[in-house]
Amino acid sequence: MSDSHLSLPLCVDLDETLIHTDVLVLGLKQLVLTKSWLLPWFLVWLCIKRAAAKAWLAKEFELDVATFPYRGELLDYLKTQKASGRKLYLVSAADERIVKHVASTLGLFDAAYGSNGIHNLKGRNKAKFIREHIARGFVYAGDSFADLQVWKMASGAILCGKAQMFKSSMFKSFLAIPIEASFA
Repeated sequence: MSDSHLSLPLCVDLDETLIHTDVLVLGLKQLVLTKSWLLPWFLVWLCIKRAAAKAWLAKEFELDVATFPYRGELLDYLKTQKASGRKLYLVSAADERIVKHVASTLGLFDAAYGSNGIHNLKGRNKAKFIREHIARGFVYAGDSFADLQVWKMASGAILCGKAQMFKSSMFKSFLAIPIEASFA
């Protein structure tokens, strides 16, 4: 990847990218352990109004972000990028309360954005949001097929976790942008 890509803002996903898990799953575990009778209602609500359901779960079950299983190598990379003056943004489909709490705890990001109870920042919605609110040219760190919608509009990619598959010849055609870095 050229040095010019390293000057582009770096947008980082939270679930399965910055952390090795999904905050929705962590919240669901809390729901099952403490208020399991609400699970059927919550699952229906999740299918109908995903962003609102995630907002309720984040408000009802506060998660300790300091104990999240962070992807250490990616965190080290982000610290190096920040030290070099690069702009970093945490942009996630997780509820914005959690996203902002993670960003505040880590102290690395210039801004943090998440789903707000109305809009779910996933896939195409996330890509559009980044281009409208952060920059038209950006590098995106993600982990999954859902992130392909974002990578379609990005100038570069950072692959995390299962997104490593996009480096293989079988899936290489899915990702038509330079890969800046890759983290297992």
